[in-house]
Amino acid sequence: MVKTKLIELFYQLSKLERNSLIKFAQSPYLQTRKDVCLLFEYLNTFPEKAHKQLDRQVVFTQVYPNKPFRERKIYDLTTLAFQALEDFLTFEQFQKNKHKKLLELVDAYQDRGLFDYSKKVLKKTNLHLEQQTIKNSTHYFQQYQFKYRDYLQQHHLQQQRNAPISLEEVSKILDGAYIAEKLKQACLLLAHQAMYKTSYQTGLLSAVLPYIQRNPKCLELPAVAIYYYCYQLLTQPSDTSFFQEFKQLLSTHIHLFPTQEIKDLYLLVINFCIKAYNNGQEQYLKETFELYQQALVNNVLLENGQLSAFAFTNIISIALKLEQVKWTTEFIASYQDYLDSEIKETYVHYSTAKLKFTQRKYSEAMLLLQEVDSTDLFLSISAKVMLLKIYYELEEYDVLDSFLHSFKTFLHRKKLIGYHKENYLNIIKFTQKLLVVNPFDREAMLTLQKQINQTASLSEREWLLEQLSKHY
Repeated sequence: MVKTKLIELFYQLSKLERNSLIKFAQSPYLQTRKDVCLLFEYLNTFPEKAHKQLDRQVVFTQVYPNKPFRERKIYDLTTLAFQALEDFLTFEQFQKNKHKKLLELVDAYQDRGLFDYSKKVLKKTNLHLEQQTIKNSTHYFQQYQFKYRDYLQQHHLQQQRNAPISLEEVSKILDGAYIAEKLKQACLLLAHQAMYKTSYQTGLLSAVLPYIQRNPKCLELPAVAIYYYCYQLLTQPSDTSFFQEFKQLLSTHIHLFPTQEIKDLYLLVINFCIKAYNNGQEQYLKETFELYQQALVNNVLLENGQLSAFAFTNIISIALKLEQVKWTTEFIASYQDYLDSEIKETYVHYSTAKLKFTQRKYSEAMLLLQEVDSTDLFLSISAKVMLLKIYYELEEYDVLDSFLHSFKTFLHRKKLIGYHKENYLNIIKFTQKLLVVNPFDREAMLTLQKQINQTASLSEREWLLEQLSKHY
């Protein structure tokens, strides 16, 4: 096979991009070697699905006909081709970034002392920035780059004293861009360390937060305010005012952020709500459902036209806890085709099993769970939790007792479950207690009820309490 990186990257390109690459490589300005161009042309004619069968010697013959095969020569060829391909990708990316192109043109003119020319481009750049609807940290950093070049322009023309743009204003814009981005990264770090039970140094965040408190005007920038309140709700979950403020900001300013950033914001607050609910704050279940509904309406959960399996199952679980059976049935029907085709079947089986369980159609649910792929860790764990509940509901207590022990062993062997492990171990622990508690011992029953209510991480609290209440 020809150099793996080259082949994999080449066939990641669309047909249009491959044709553009060939034209790019043939450009006299680039002085790309002819054999590199010939290689691209040959790869472009080769059947895409069969590219893994490409033979080095066959490729060599196509590029260097009537010449003896040399391993070193084919290695050098593919290395140069890969470099040309990376240059093409860089060029294409640069072409997409209008702001960057304009700034580079300003720099080119200013380096040559052509300030009349750069003035016109700066005016064009300013117009481009004013027309942007996105107002996130990237926008403010771009604005800083423009304002700073505008200042340099005035400085070189010796007009700085009378200029409307001052270095202080330039500095304020840079502060806004940095503060917004710093808060954004702080929120992402908090989410990551919660998932993987690790910790990070947050650098200048300890200076940024007091600065905002001393200068509340910073919060007039939505890009700063939305991440400030997101950080506060993540670090002070007991203060619900931060959550309400963040939710309002997200609803009001959603149009100011690009799709991927909106998605990240929704996932940050959704994960916060799920954790809060698992810790006993039941009001956050409905909040989570409403946030997911908003995200679906705003079409921000799809990535490359697909909905993640995690989001798909999470939405269903939350909807069913709220007894939204009809909505869930419609959701599965409407959104299953947005799942990756390779996992679609197993996730539809699992989700439908969950729906059947809610409808107390346990036999149908168990049959569907048999079709669930066990190689997906979290799906496998969720399927086990559902089986646990089915065995209990069917009063298969001997089977359940054995199952609980094997489930516990399974969890202890897994290292990448993060904070979820505590939740699942609590489910097992309290299910075992349900099996042995004396239903005629009212004090023991009340003690178990209190323990269930006071346990912070317990996603199946409602189900466990429901089973306990059946003994009264």
